Amino acid sequence: MESRNIPKKNTLNLIGTLALIALPFTCMLIALSPLIAPWLVEKRVCPQGTHLKTGWHQATWNKPGEYTLTGNCVDAQGQIVPRLPDSNKVGVVEFLIYYAVCFVAIVLVMELFLWFNTRSSAQRS
Repeated sequence: MESRNIPKKNTLNLIGTLALIALPFTCMLIALSPLIAPWLVEKRVCPQGTHLKTGWHQATWNKPGEYTLTGNCVDAQGQIVPRLPDSNKVGVVEFLIYYAVCFVAIVLVMELFLWFNTRSSAQRS
């Protein structure tokens, strides 16, 4: 089977499929970004001299065993400090940039995996 001459239409379909598969993983990375990389959020949300502290909180509307992720700006004494006033506007822009970066990275990793897989299959035959 000849795998080197893949028509452009099939390649575009493959890239579209990979993009569709990458969407949920990208959304997961974005939702977990305050836990994975709090410094990405901290710079734009918290005033200078404070840091972002994340944790799990059981609110009154949660079912037993359910928790909500919370994030607060905390100063050196451990006091909660209000967020920066424009943090919501800046957050949307950075959210979109972070989404694009995560999405492209996941698609590229999947594309490389398929390229190596098809290359090794072609060498075996």
